[in-house]
Amino acid sequence: MRNRIRLARELTSLLIERRSILTPPRSLPITCQQSSFSNLPSDDNNPNSVFPISSATPPSPPSGNETTGAGQQPRLKPREVPPPLESSLPPLSNNQPSTAEIESLSSASISAIGTGGTTFNTSRYAQMLQAEGFTSMQSDAVLQLVTEAVSESMENVVRSMVTKAEQSSEIADAEQDFAQLRCDIQMLEKRDFAVLRGELERIMQEVERMKLSMREEVSRVHGGVRLDINLEKARIQDEAAELKDMVKKAEARIDEEIELLTQRMIQIREGTKASLKQFMGIAFTAFCVYKIINYTTQPKK
Repeated sequence: MRNRIRLARELTSLLIERRSILTPPRSLPITCQQSSFSNLPSDDNNPNSVFPISSATPPSPPSGNETTGAGQQPRLKPREVPPPLESSLPPLSNNQPSTAEIESLSSASISAIGTGGTTFNTSRYAQMLQAEGFTSMQSDAVLQLVTEAVSESMENVVRSMVTKAEQSSEIADAEQDFAQLRCDIQMLEKRDFAVLRGELERIMQEVERMKLSMREEVSRVHGGVRLDINLEKARIQDEAAELKDMVKKAEARIDEEIELLTQRMIQIREGTKASLKQFMGIAFTAFCVYKIINYTTQPKK
């Protein structure tokens, strides 16, 4: 059982290695994958040949496949599913197969993986399987599975590749498109630069015209303001002169009134003095008369 597991692991690792070699990485361009197929033949002088494995056709299983014609991919017939291997496996034994069985199995088990390419010799693996107790049918079924897997990998590789002529044509078209795009970009840049220059010149002219109009407007406003200020100044001067005349007239009239009041007060003072003198004289006379009368009327002692 351990030997069978080891053999199955070896076949699986071989299948994975084949698939990793034949399947190109997606992140790299197809021109960079030629080193992965350096062991496969390629026709460098033929422009119609595909990259590394263009001329290789997928292998045909030994159970009989049909081809549609020269240069076309073979179509696999639906294979019959063999019975479960574990149920039909004979018990482990160290008995080696005979030489005749090995030769017959070798002649029936060898299949090429691609015409003119690297071949996948199944005789050695058939011998290993039969040495571990597999029957001829079981070993053929296992190797047929491996062959079909490798064939599918080859088909995927062929589908993802192009010819050198197609690649050159695409590169030329791309370069032409890039050149045309570069010319278009340059023309657009020149046109945009010319349009931008014209727009800038127009804007500068508009700015200059606005500056002139603003200057004229400012000058006109300044002239109007100066005229208004001069008129207001003249009016204020006239009003100030009128006020000065009115103040002078008021001062003159006040002086006249003060003089009149002064004269009136002098007259009142003089009249008051005269009246007091008269009153004092009359009062003294009345007092003297009273004293005299009082003296005369008193009885003599």
